[in-house]
Amino acid sequence: MIQGKSKNTIVLIHHCDIVNVDNYNEYKPYAFSPKALEEKYKVDKHYLDFATKKDLYSDQWMFGRGVADMKGGGAIQLALFKYYSKIELDPTIILMIVPDEENLSAGMRSGITLLEQLKEAYQLDYKLMINSEPHQRLNPDKPVISQGSISKINAFVYVQGTLAHAGKALEGLNPNGLLSRIVCKTDLSDEFIDVIDNEMSIPPTWILQRDMKKNYDISFPKTALGIMNILNFSTQPEIVLDKLRKICEIEMRDYISIINKKRKLFSKKTKRDWQDLEWETKVISFSEIKNRLGDHGFESNKKDIHELIDECLVKLNVNYPVIIIGFLPPYYPGVTNNNQKKILELVNDFSINNWNEEFDNRAFFTGISDLSYAMSQGEYHSKEKAMTNMIGWGDDYHISFESIRNISMPCVNIGPWGKDFHKSTERVFKEDLFLKTPVLIDYIIRKWRGYMFKNVIVKKPAKSLSEGITSAPELGKPIYEEALKQHEAYIEALKKCGVNVKVLEADERYPDSCFVEDVAVCTKKFAMVTSPGAPTRKGEEKEITSVLSDFYTNIEYIKAPGTLEGGDVMMVGDHYYIGLSERTNLEGANQLIESLKKYGMDGSVVEMKEMLHLKTGLAYLEDNILLVAGEFINDQRFEKFDKLIVDEDEAYGANCIRVNDYVLVPKGYVKIKEKIEKSGLNTLVVDTSEFRKVDGGLSCLSLRF
Repeated sequence: MIQGKSKNTIVLIHHCDIVNVDNYNEYKPYAFSPKALEEKYKVDKHYLDFATKKDLYSDQWMFGRGVADMKGGGAIQLALFKYYSKIELDPTIILMIVPDEENLSAGMRSGITLLEQLKEAYQLDYKLMINSEPHQRLNPDKPVISQGSISKINAFVYVQGTLAHAGKALEGLNPNGLLSRIVCKTDLSDEFIDVIDNEMSIPPTWILQRDMKKNYDISFPKTALGIMNILNFSTQPEIVLDKLRKICEIEMRDYISIINKKRKLFSKKTKRDWQDLEWETKVISFSEIKNRLGDHGFESNKKDIHELIDECLVKLNVNYPVIIIGFLPPYYPGVTNNNQKKILELVNDFSINNWNEEFDNRAFFTGISDLSYAMSQGEYHSKEKAMTNMIGWGDDYHISFESIRNISMPCVNIGPWGKDFHKSTERVFKEDLFLKTPVLIDYIIRKWRGYMFKNVIVKKPAKSLSEGITSAPELGKPIYEEALKQHEAYIEALKKCGVNVKVLEADERYPDSCFVEDVAVCTKKFAMVTSPGAPTRKGEEKEITSVLSDFYTNIEYIKAPGTLEGGDVMMVGDHYYIGLSERTNLEGANQLIESLKKYGMDGSVVEMKEMLHLKTGLAYLEDNILLVAGEFINDQRFEKFDKLIVDEDEAYGANCIRVNDYVLVPKGYVKIKEKIEKSGLNTLVVDTSEFRKVDGGLSCLSLRF
């Protein structure tokens, strides 16, 4: 780690693995010596195809095992790290070299914990993870970056049949027959493919299918095992398992039906009195097996999959046809940046200006990479629950999803152009290796500012919204249908800002509950569950506690007699201004300040006379820009800011919010919008007229963190 002038931290990662070079045949001794290998290839006129020979003689490519995957990217990062060690740089730089990427990513899975420890020890703010895997091109003039990494799931299907002599095939169930039906139904199936814009995940395929017989005999095998490799973008493991379960149930039911139909036909022809075999369709997940056995009955002891499941079925006295489904290591979560535009624009601004070269963008790196562990997307509790269906989970294999959540950051793969990875003709483009890729990564490191917010929580308006608290009855009651439309437009605007939006369902008990900002304060390091000052809002804070636990490890609480509402709290970096209002008292403000200090931040109190909430008249738009209205215009506490003064006739419009690259502005406040845009910021206009009728604005409608 090289500590910079700031806590903003860029993480560089690449992998190192032991590789096989047997496929180089007679050129094996030269696989790791590019110059010698190239000379040997030039002598042999028949070893290379035309396209490879063309690259060889162009002198634009370096040949050798690992020159592209992964020594090229590794060398680039090491060179940059050495350079940064000799200069003063603003961001802190971490270089993490991890082993085992080609197998179970043990290095990266351990690295997550290390990054978490470094964050805590040095109070780091992770801004970006850069991997430098080589990229491949569809167009030789179009380089590629990837802003995420594809998911990999290994699902297994274990079929137990009923033994029978091959000469009496209708008296048993052959697991090979049933497994083959499942394989045929799912191999290359669209059911497991994800499509996002112009990108499509690779169809699933089976990487193993065999019965578990050890020696030949004339009977059916008792069991058969299949392992399916699934590469997708965003479909979560629990959904994959549910789809697989349904297919297995259908195929098992149909196969039993086929056996019974054949029995009827055979019975009729041979004048036998055969009845249908009364087997039920039984598909059980691996976690269900463990639950049935309980803590004392289940023992993994690092057995192989066949031995483990067979032993479990014996203990449960399961001697009938059954299918067991679950997962096998490794699991790579699918991740991608919410805002693809920001990094791509930064890359292309530099690349076009310097080389007249425009990069193409991929939402997912499809070769599987350690970037899968760079960010947390979705609720990690559901992933942990799904992983209980994985054999070896918690014993030999584990992923700390909570640690991923704690270090979560945007990610990008920027690496040199390469061809024929792992083959004897593997090569890397020299211009990328020695010039373009290192210079581009250096530019990104120096210019990248990161995202202010990654997550937003909103709550749908209730039909009882019309009974909400209001100081402006002359505006009339809100129309529920219109409020719902405006809320949906608000969510779409937030998504355009590149954040994950979690939508909570409406609660009719609390008319003002869509103003979710008031029941919590979300900081970088902890969440504070508030105690609303309005009596009709008491109780709203209970639900938000469980919601925040999906995002925060550290949760604090305002205790009586303290009251605090989030609308009175304005974040400026690590300092929080807390307004004293009818809803927030001094005791509540002091409790928040005490918690802020506990986590290395600070706060100060702002006494108010006119405003409902602090953010009714103040909006910090980052970059030292402060939108001010009413009693705050001449307040000396805010003189250090570049103030944008809100005219009295547009006072409501002061409640704007900055979300990453955009400022959300309420509809109808043209002068405010123009002032914000003149300060160099992009705006998105959102209609909140229905929420204004019950004292609500843009900031009230969400928690942003």
